[in-house]
Amino acid sequence: IGEMSLLLDTGASIDAVMPTLGRQRFGATLTYEMGSGAVDIQVEGLRLGEGTATLKVAMRDQAWSAGAQLQDVKVDALLALAKQWSIPLPAITGTGAVALDLRAAGRGQVPEWIEFDAKLADLAVANEAGTLASDKLHLETGGRVERRVDHWTFSANVHSNSGQAYVWLGKYGYVAK
Repeated sequence: IGEMSLLLDTGASIDAVMPTLGRQRFGATLTYEMGSGAVDIQVEGLRLGEGTATLKVAMRDQAWSAGAQLQDVKVDALLALAKQWSIPLPAITGTGAVALDLRAAGRGQVPEWIEFDAKLADLAVANEAGTLASDKLHLETGGRVERRVDHWTFSANVHSNSGQAYVWLGKYGYVAK
């Protein structure tokens, strides 16, 4: 006789006032499988400034996977949230819009891999030191970070078809137009 399993799947429309995010109305789904203890959580329609976010988490035994998708989220709104949530970032200012697909999986507290794909539109960023500046930059980027036994590997690609960027990397300055 096999193990008995109960599947609980609930969907809800949530109306809440959230710290730093304000009043939110979004959908959420929780799926719990009693036999295995597997849990899936999905939150859709979370507002970040003028854009939206979808968050997904799945847990199986010690393994987990997570994802976040951002659509048309303004850069200045993301910078403001990072500041409110005390996320350490360099002192930069920025405008423009971001679409992001972020995926990760791991075991325990450490990710085994992280992947991302992003599109940035009309990006204008700068820092006080003048080592970073862009104007009307449109770019697409993607990458993967993977944990190995004794090190991390990473790969990334960046493609831009319009705008300008300036990054000073010490004696190896870089200018893209």
